[in-house]
Amino acid sequence: MQRFLRLAPIYYIIFLFGWQIGPHLGGGPCWFTYEKGFSNCSEYYWSVFTFTINFFPSYVIANEGCYYWGWYPACDLQIFLFAPWLIYATFKLKSNILRTCLVCFVALVGIATNFYIIWKNKMAAGLFAP
Repeated sequence: MQRFLRLAPIYYIIFLFGWQIGPHLGGGPCWFTYEKGFSNCSEYYWSVFTFTINFFPSYVIANEGCYYWGWYPACDLQIFLFAPWLIYATFKLKSNILRTCLVCFVALVGIATNFYIIWKNKMAAGLFAP
């Protein structure tokens, strides 16, 4: 809970400032890059507040979308919430072979999920890839 209370206030303040106040502070030939950073926030603002920004929307173009650079605190909090349960389940097993199998299974599911998402959305290897 302390982790959430430490991360959430500044995370929300930065988001709300950038989304609601930031558009009134500037303009110019490169301003469109700022606007792309908050392009669909009217639809997906709730994913920022629930720390599910890395899941919703399910697909966005790199460097576009609602608060796209805020994915790291969301992932950090999600890992912090689910990792203890996985670690507990791993240590609860009596056999080292079962522990190894569980860890390998979870790793393979994560890798397979990443490959599927990349293949399904025809994603490129980097930000500047065609």
